Amino acid sequence: MRLSDGDGLFLVVTHTGVKTWVLRYRDAKGSQTATLGRYPALGLGAAREERDRLAALAAAGNHLTEHKRAKKRARTTVENGLFRNVADDWRRREGRRMQWTPDYATEVERSVDNHLDDLLKLHVAKIDAPTIARVLAKVDRESVSMSKKVRARVRAIFDHAISEGLITLSPVPASRRGKAGAKRNYPAVTESDGIGKILRDARKADVCRGIKRAHELIAVTAQRSGEIVPAKWTEFDLDSDTPTWTIPRSRMKMKEPTRPPHLVPIPQGLRALLKTWKAEDGDGAVYVCPAPRSKGHVTADALEKFYRRTLGLTGKHVPHSWRRVWKTWGGDAGKPFDALEAQLDHINSGGKIAGSYDGAPRLDPRREIAAWYENELTAARNGAEVIPLSLVA
Repeated sequence: MRLSDGDGLFLVVTHTGVKTWVLRYRDAKGSQTATLGRYPALGLGAAREERDRLAALAAAGNHLTEHKRAKKRARTTVENGLFRNVADDWRRREGRRMQWTPDYATEVERSVDNHLDDLLKLHVAKIDAPTIARVLAKVDRESVSMSKKVRARVRAIFDHAISEGLITLSPVPASRRGKAGAKRNYPAVTESDGIGKILRDARKADVCRGIKRAHELIAVTAQRSGEIVPAKWTEFDLDSDTPTWTIPRSRMKMKEPTRPPHLVPIPQGLRALLKTWKAEDGDGAVYVCPAPRSKGHVTADALEKFYRRTLGLTGKHVPHSWRRVWKTWGGDAGKPFDALEAQLDHINSGGKIAGSYDGAPRLDPRREIAAWYENELTAARNGAEVIPLSLVA
């Protein structure tokens, strides 16, 4: 016997008296049936809610039985408790919830694989605080600019394990609280000989073009990795007498909507490089630092790994360190402090943002500094004094 409640919901009663809720619906293959549960364990109100939920899934093109099986397989995978499986499930759910872009989803996946590889084969219930502390300490040593993100991700993964009933308490140690306003000190090579070796080694390295370009950009412009790797060709004005890179405010660390886009002067050597890269990529190219196996861009994590593994700079120099080189060399040469700070999009000592100076962020003096700085980098790389072209008779 079959009793209808409307909108495809039926209560099927067998000759033995067993009562089961069933949903009839249609998809591309025709009429389909999905079992919701037995009555009275699944009451009328709950059955109607389940009918509405499943009807929405069916309307989106899902075959409900296959969807149910896939969900069960995923649940079984997560319930085996391996950190890798819990992390994968967290990435899928968080990615949908936060609407991650494909590039960012790839970055998170690579970060988990690279930074948390010592945890991947362990059961979450058997991972204790000392184990995680050792993993995070390793990240602090080898990838200092990623440590905050990695700590947040590992904490979120264990929070997900708690929500799935795999553990009751998170073993992730609490972050150490520093002084208010304290800044992270990144390791940095600042002497000319050391910088020259880094630049020469990077030029000779066998690495994809996206990483090589990101390295060149970050060394010459002293911008942050997160501002460098997603750079698009549309942001660069290379044909004017004053070539400029305009970085959207949304990509800067200081995201206040009242601040204008960050303008970065492009010295002549870098402009020539950028024009060469643009010609190589063609008119349809989007990203300046393209990923080797996708239509996206390389990641900040990949750039970190290049410095750490390929250049052997663990604990010595990270991509972020070029900001310190810019400040140190510029300061030692007596360059204007406010212009040096404006290049880094920093807040000045008077409390006003550098980007608000005179309606333009000290762009003219920064152009002069950028040209001087590029010459200094070239001299360090070549191991000789470089005379600016503008001074050659």
